[in-house]
Amino acid sequence: MAGSRLPDFVIIGAMKAGTTTLWRWLEQHDAVWLPEGKEPQFLDDPDRVGLGIDAYAAHFADAPDERVTGEASANYADAKTIDVTAATIAAWLPAARLIYLVRDPVERLRSHYRHEVQRGREARPLAEATAVGSPYVSRSCYADVVRALHRHGLRDQLLVVSFEELTGPDDEEWHRVLAHLGLAPVDRPGAAYNRSAAKGTYRPAMRFLHDRGLVDVATRVPASLRRRLRGVAIDDSEATSEAITAASNQTLPAGVIATLDDQASELAKLLSRDPLW
Repeated sequence: MAGSRLPDFVIIGAMKAGTTTLWRWLEQHDAVWLPEGKEPQFLDDPDRVGLGIDAYAAHFADAPDERVTGEASANYADAKTIDVTAATIAAWLPAARLIYLVRDPVERLRSHYRHEVQRGREARPLAEATAVGSPYVSRSCYADVVRALHRHGLRDQLLVVSFEELTGPDDEEWHRVLAHLGLAPVDRPGAAYNRSAAKGTYRPAMRFLHDRGLVDVATRVPASLRRRLRGVAIDDSEATSEAITAASNQTLPAGVIATLDDQASELAKLLSRDPLW
Protein backbone atom coordinates (compact mmCIF):
# COMPACT_ATOMS: atom_id res chain seq x y z
CA MET A 1 0.00 0.00 0.00
CA ALA A 2 2.79 2.36 -0.89
CA GLY A 3 1.57 5.94 -0.98
CA SER A 4 -1.63 5.24 0.96
CA ARG A 5 -2.45 7.69 3.74
CA LEU A 6 -3.25 6.50 7.25
CA PRO A 7 -4.46 8.64 10.18
CA ASP A 8 -1.98 10.52 12.31
CA PHE A 9 -4.31 10.27 15.30
CA VAL A 10 -7.36 8.36 16.51
CA ILE A 11 -9.91 9.55 19.07
CA ILE A 12 -11.04 6.23 20.53
CA GLY A 13 -13.94 7.41 22.74
CA ALA A 14 -15.48 7.13 25.22
CA MET A 15 -19.06 7.39 24.00
CA LYS A 16 -20.91 10.41 25.47
CA ALA A 17 -17.64 11.82 26.81
CA GLY A 18 -17.11 14.66 24.36
CA THR A 19 -15.72 12.98 21.23
CA THR A 20 -17.95 15.03 18.92
CA THR A 21 -16.95 18.25 20.66
CA LEU A 22 -13.23 17.50 20.31
CA TRP A 23 -13.72 16.41 16.70
CA ARG A 24 -15.49 19.67 15.81
CA TRP A 25 -12.85 21.73 17.60
CA LEU A 26 -9.98 20.01 15.77
CA GLU A 27 -11.86 20.40 12.51
CA GLN A 28 -11.44 24.17 12.88
CA HIS A 29 -7.63 23.98 13.12
CA ASP A 30 -5.93 25.12 9.90
CA ALA A 31 -3.34 22.34 10.06
CA VAL A 32 -5.92 19.53 10.40
CA TRP A 33 -7.82 17.69 7.66
CA LEU A 34 -10.62 15.36 8.73
CA PRO A 35 -12.70 12.98 6.59
CA GLU A 36 -16.36 13.72 6.17
CA GLY A 37 -17.49 10.75 8.27
CA LYS A 38 -16.61 10.98 11.98
CA GLU A 39 -17.28 7.36 12.92
CA PRO A 40 -15.81 4.77 10.51
CA GLN A 41 -16.08 2.15 13.30
CA PHE A 42 -13.45 0.07 11.50
CA LEU A 43 -10.71 -0.90 13.94
CA ASP A 44 -12.91 -2.74 16.46
CA ASP A 45 -14.82 -4.84 13.93
CA PRO A 46 -13.14 -8.15 12.95
CA ASP A 47 -15.14 -8.29 9.71
CA ARG A 48 -13.99 -4.82 8.65
CA VAL A 49 -10.45 -5.46 9.82
CA GLY A 50 -10.56 -8.55 7.62
CA LEU A 51 -11.00 -6.29 4.59
CA GLY A 52 -7.40 -5.17 5.13
CA ILE A 53 -5.47 -2.00 5.75
CA ASP A 54 -6.06 -0.65 2.24
CA ALA A 55 -9.81 -0.56 2.87
CA TYR A 56 -9.18 1.42 6.04
CA ALA A 57 -6.73 3.78 4.32
CA ALA A 58 -9.41 4.65 1.76
CA HIS A 59 -11.10 6.82 4.42
CA PHE A 60 -8.07 9.16 4.29
CA ALA A 61 -7.22 9.03 0.59
CA ASP A 62 -8.01 12.73 0.07
CA ALA A 63 -5.96 14.02 3.01
CA PRO A 64 -3.27 16.52 1.93
CA ASP A 65 0.22 15.37 2.90
CA GLU A 66 0.98 18.63 4.70
CA ARG A 67 -1.98 18.40 7.09
CA VAL A 68 -2.63 16.22 10.11
CA THR A 69 -5.52 13.80 9.69
CA GLY A 70 -7.35 11.49 12.03
CA GLU A 71 -10.58 9.76 12.91
CA ALA A 72 -12.91 9.41 15.89
CA SER A 73 -14.98 6.32 16.67
CA ALA A 74 -16.45 6.33 20.16
CA ASN A 75 -17.13 2.58 20.12
CA TYR A 76 -13.40 1.82 20.08
CA ALA A 77 -13.17 2.40 23.84
CA ASP A 78 -15.44 -0.44 24.90
CA ALA A 79 -13.83 -2.60 27.57
CA LYS A 80 -15.43 -5.66 25.96
CA THR A 81 -13.79 -5.16 22.54
CA ILE A 82 -10.73 -3.03 23.32
CA ASP A 83 -8.29 -5.91 22.77
CA VAL A 84 -9.39 -6.17 19.12
CA THR A 85 -9.06 -2.41 18.66
CA ALA A 86 -5.72 -2.17 20.44
CA ALA A 87 -4.22 -5.08 18.51
CA THR A 88 -5.31 -3.55 15.19
CA ILE A 89 -3.95 -0.12 16.10
CA ALA A 90 -0.64 -1.65 17.21
CA ALA A 91 -0.33 -3.52 13.90
CA TRP A 92 -1.56 -0.84 11.51
CA LEU A 93 -0.94 2.48 13.27
CA PRO A 94 2.08 1.97 15.54
CA ALA A 95 3.01 5.68 15.39
CA ALA A 96 -0.48 7.19 15.54
CA ARG A 97 -1.37 9.41 18.47
CA LEU A 98 -4.34 8.19 20.52
CA ILE A 99 -6.74 10.33 22.51
CA TYR A 100 -9.08 8.74 25.04
CA LEU A 101 -11.73 11.10 26.36
CA VAL A 102 -13.16 10.16 29.75
CA ARG A 103 -15.95 11.71 31.79
CA ASP A 104 -17.35 11.22 35.27
CA PRO A 105 -18.26 7.53 34.83
CA VAL A 106 -21.70 7.82 36.43
CA GLU A 107 -22.62 10.91 34.41
CA ARG A 108 -21.35 9.26 31.23
CA LEU A 109 -23.47 6.18 31.97
CA ARG A 110 -26.57 8.29 32.58
CA SER A 111 -26.01 10.23 29.33
CA HIS A 112 -25.49 6.96 27.44
CA TYR A 113 -28.75 5.57 28.84
CA ARG A 114 -30.60 8.77 27.97
CA HIS A 115 -29.22 8.63 24.43
CA GLU A 116 -30.54 5.09 23.95
CA VAL A 117 -33.96 5.98 25.37
CA GLN A 118 -34.20 8.98 23.05
CA ARG A 119 -33.34 6.78 20.07
CA GLY A 120 -36.07 4.32 21.01
CA ARG A 121 -33.62 1.50 21.70
CA GLU A 122 -34.05 1.34 25.48
CA ALA A 123 -37.28 0.86 27.43
CA ARG A 124 -36.00 -0.80 30.62
CA PRO A 125 -35.69 1.12 33.90
CA LEU A 126 -32.18 2.41 34.57
CA ALA A 127 -31.43 -0.06 37.38
CA GLU A 128 -32.41 -3.02 35.19
CA ALA A 129 -30.54 -1.80 32.11
CA THR A 130 -27.31 -1.03 33.94
CA ALA A 131 -26.42 -4.33 35.56
CA VAL A 132 -22.68 -4.92 35.94
CA GLY A 133 -21.36 -6.09 32.58
CA SER A 134 -23.91 -4.16 30.51
CA PRO A 135 -22.67 -1.87 27.71
CA TYR A 136 -23.55 1.14 29.85
CA VAL A 137 -21.13 -0.04 32.51
CA SER A 138 -18.40 -1.39 30.22
CA ARG A 139 -18.11 1.97 28.41
CA SER A 140 -17.33 3.57 31.79
CA CYS A 141 -14.67 0.98 32.71
CA TYR A 142 -11.84 3.31 31.75
CA ALA A 143 -9.08 1.47 33.61
CA ASP A 144 -9.79 -1.73 31.67
CA VAL A 145 -9.40 0.18 28.41
CA VAL A 146 -6.15 1.88 29.42
CA ARG A 147 -4.67 -1.39 30.68
CA ALA A 148 -5.41 -3.06 27.34
CA LEU A 149 -3.78 -0.22 25.41
CA HIS A 150 -0.70 -0.46 27.64
CA ARG A 151 -0.66 -4.23 27.20
CA HIS A 152 -0.49 -3.79 23.41
CA GLY A 153 2.44 -1.38 23.63
CA LEU A 154 0.47 1.83 23.05
CA ARG A 155 1.30 3.60 26.31
CA ASP A 156 3.61 6.29 24.87
CA GLN A 157 1.20 7.51 22.21
CA LEU A 158 -1.87 7.57 24.47
CA LEU A 159 -3.28 10.75 25.99
CA VAL A 160 -6.20 10.40 28.41
CA VAL A 161 -8.26 13.59 28.43
CA SER A 162 -10.87 14.59 31.00
CA PHE A 163 -14.07 15.94 29.47
CA GLU A 164 -14.63 18.10 32.53
CA GLU A 165 -11.19 19.67 32.17
CA LEU A 166 -11.42 19.96 28.38
CA THR A 167 -14.64 21.96 28.58
CA GLY A 168 -13.92 23.65 31.93
CA PRO A 169 -13.13 27.28 32.70
CA ASP A 170 -9.53 27.21 31.45
CA ASP A 171 -8.03 25.85 28.24
CA GLU A 172 -5.05 23.93 29.64
CA GLU A 173 -6.46 20.53 28.61
CA TRP A 174 -7.18 21.79 25.09
CA HIS A 175 -3.57 22.91 24.68
CA ARG A 176 -2.41 19.56 26.04
CA VAL A 177 -4.35 17.90 23.21
CA LEU A 178 -2.79 20.18 20.60
CA ALA A 179 0.71 19.52 21.91
CA HIS A 180 0.08 15.76 21.89
CA LEU A 181 -0.91 15.98 18.22
CA GLY A 182 2.01 18.25 17.31
CA LEU A 183 -0.29 21.13 16.41
CA ALA A 184 0.37 24.83 16.86
CA PRO A 185 -1.54 26.48 19.74
CA VAL A 186 -4.86 28.11 18.82
CA ASP A 187 -7.67 29.47 20.94
CA ARG A 188 -10.12 26.88 22.20
CA PRO A 189 -13.48 26.99 20.39
CA GLY A 190 -16.29 27.69 22.79
CA ALA A 191 -19.24 25.44 21.93
CA ALA A 192 -19.85 21.88 23.09
CA TYR A 193 -21.63 19.57 20.65
CA ASN A 194 -23.97 16.56 20.68
CA ARG A 195 -25.41 17.05 24.15
CA SER A 196 -28.09 14.39 24.73
CA ALA A 197 -30.12 16.62 27.04
CA ALA A 198 -30.60 19.09 24.18
CA LYS A 199 -31.99 16.49 21.76
CA GLY A 200 -35.52 15.39 21.03
CA THR A 201 -36.80 11.83 21.21
CA TYR A 202 -37.34 9.71 18.12
CA ARG A 203 -40.93 8.99 17.20
CA PRO A 204 -41.69 5.70 15.35
CA ALA A 205 -41.24 7.31 11.92
CA MET A 206 -37.74 8.55 12.77
CA ARG A 207 -36.87 5.26 14.41
CA PHE A 208 -37.90 3.49 11.17
CA LEU A 209 -35.54 5.71 9.15
CA HIS A 210 -32.70 5.32 11.66
CA ASP A 211 -32.92 1.51 11.77
CA ARG A 212 -32.69 1.35 7.99
CA GLY A 213 -29.79 3.78 7.68
CA LEU A 214 -31.96 6.40 5.98
CA VAL A 215 -31.44 9.34 8.35
CA ASP A 216 -28.78 10.87 6.06
CA VAL A 217 -31.20 10.59 3.15
CA ALA A 218 -33.82 12.44 5.18
CA THR A 219 -31.40 15.31 5.77
CA ARG A 220 -31.37 15.96 2.02
CA VAL A 221 -35.06 16.90 2.12
CA PRO A 222 -35.45 20.71 1.77
CA ALA A 223 -35.10 22.44 5.13
CA SER A 224 -38.56 24.02 4.92
CA LEU A 225 -40.18 20.60 4.50
CA ARG A 226 -38.03 19.07 7.25
CA ARG A 227 -39.23 21.75 9.67
CA ARG A 228 -42.86 20.97 8.83
CA LEU A 229 -42.32 17.22 9.26
CA ARG A 230 -40.20 17.47 12.42
CA GLY A 231 -43.18 16.89 14.72
CA VAL A 232 -43.86 13.57 12.97
CA ALA A 233 -40.26 12.43 13.50
CA ILE A 234 -39.10 14.05 16.76
CA ASP A 235 -40.82 14.56 20.11
CA ASP A 236 -39.50 17.85 21.52
CA SER A 237 -42.11 18.19 24.23
CA GLU A 238 -41.04 19.38 27.66
CA ALA A 239 -43.02 16.60 29.31
CA THR A 240 -41.12 13.89 27.39
CA SER A 241 -37.78 15.52 28.13
CA GLU A 242 -38.58 15.78 31.84
CA ALA A 243 -39.71 12.14 31.96
CA ILE A 244 -36.46 10.96 30.33
CA THR A 245 -34.41 13.15 32.68
CA ALA A 246 -36.20 11.63 35.67
CA ALA A 247 -35.65 8.10 34.33
CA SER A 248 -31.95 8.79 33.70
CA ASN A 249 -31.46 10.13 37.22
CA GLN A 250 -32.88 7.12 39.04
CA THR A 251 -30.71 5.39 41.64
CA LEU A 252 -28.06 3.07 40.24
CA PRO A 253 -27.45 -0.41 41.73
CA ALA A 254 -24.85 -0.41 44.51
CA GLY A 255 -22.76 -2.95 42.60
CA VAL A 256 -22.52 -0.63 39.60
CA ILE A 257 -21.41 2.30 41.75
CA ALA A 258 -18.78 0.10 43.43
CA THR A 259 -17.48 -1.11 40.05
CA LEU A 260 -17.20 2.41 38.67
CA ASP A 261 -15.52 3.67 41.85
CA ASP A 262 -12.94 0.89 41.58
CA GLN A 263 -12.35 1.69 37.91
CA ALA A 264 -11.85 5.39 38.66
CA SER A 265 -9.32 4.58 41.38
CA GLU A 266 -7.45 2.18 39.09
CA LEU A 267 -7.40 4.76 36.31
CA ALA A 268 -5.80 7.31 38.64
CA LYS A 269 -3.09 4.79 39.51
CA LEU A 270 -2.45 3.97 35.85
CA LEU A 271 -2.09 7.68 35.05
CA SER A 272 -0.08 8.44 38.22
CA ARG A 273 -2.40 11.25 39.17
CA ASP A 274 -5.10 12.09 41.67
CA PRO A 275 -8.56 10.64 40.96
CA LEU A 276 -10.41 12.67 38.34
CA TRP A 277 -13.79 12.38 40.07
